[in-house]
Amino acid sequence: MRRQVNFSPHEIEASVIPTLQSQLDGIDANHPERISMLVDLVLSHAIKCLASDIHFEPTAQALDIRFRIDGVLHRQAALPRELTPNVIARLKVLAELLTYRQDVPQEGRLAQARFGADMRVRKTKIITSRFHEEVGITL
Repeated sequence: MRRQVNFSPHEIEASVIPTLQSQLDGIDANHPERISMLVDLVLSHAIKCLASDIHFEPTAQALDIRFRIDGVLHRQAALPRELTPNVIARLKVLAELLTYRQDVPQEGRLAQARFGADMRVRKTKIITSRFHEEVGITL
């Protein structure tokens, strides 16, 4: 069951976007072990924002991270495009999907114990797109 909030999605967006992007910028992602920290940070911010979905969408310039809050997708952050394969691989590992398969859509679930009782992951869906694989996580 979702918690009730006393502020609008626009207030959430205004308060969370700089925080998430600045925290992501503060992580030195050149080291592979930092990717897991980066993904955990994005997932924990989605929980704090009461997001119903998280979308990782690769574009020609970056990996866009968007949260669905109250039915509307809000762009939360962007990561350098070079990190896309590592971030997608980390999400596949968390969802216990095949990391070597990029030619077929896959569905799985993230382990709840890792993020606590506040996070109920219904499904993780990975599809191949023009630039790389897109990930949609339904909380």
